Amino acid sequence: MSIANLRRIMDDTDARLHRAKDEDEVRQIGIDHVRALGADLATTAYLKLISEPERTVQQQAEFLQELIAGLFKSIEETFAHHGVRDVALLSDHLEAADVGFVGRLDELFSVVRIGGHA
Repeated sequence: MSIANLRRIMDDTDARLHRAKDEDEVRQIGIDHVRALGADLATTAYLKLISEPERTVQQQAEFLQELIAGLFKSIEETFAHHGVRDVALLSDHLEAADVGFVGRLDELFSVVRIGGHA
C-alpha cells in the first residue's frame, strides 16, 4: 500500500463524508472505504508475489492469508478503539475488505492468465 494510494483513498472518503446526508450514507462510505483498502492491499500483494516467483503456491497462500488477517485485525481494532460495538456494521466492513481484496486479486491474476498486463 503506497502512501499516495492511501492518501487518495482517504481524500475520497473524507470528501464523501463531508457531503453525506444521513447515517446510511455514512455507513456505505465506510464500507466503500475498507473495500478500497482491501483492493489496494491486494495490488501490493500481487506485485510482491510476481516479484518473488520462487514462492511455492502454499507460501503464496499463507502470505495472502496473513495480509487479509492483518487488515481484518486493523478494522476490528479501529472499531474497538472508537467504541463501536455494532457487530453487524463490523461484519459488513470485514466483508467489504474481503471482497475488495479477493476481487482485486482475482482481477489481477485473471489478466495475467489471459495474456494481458496488470
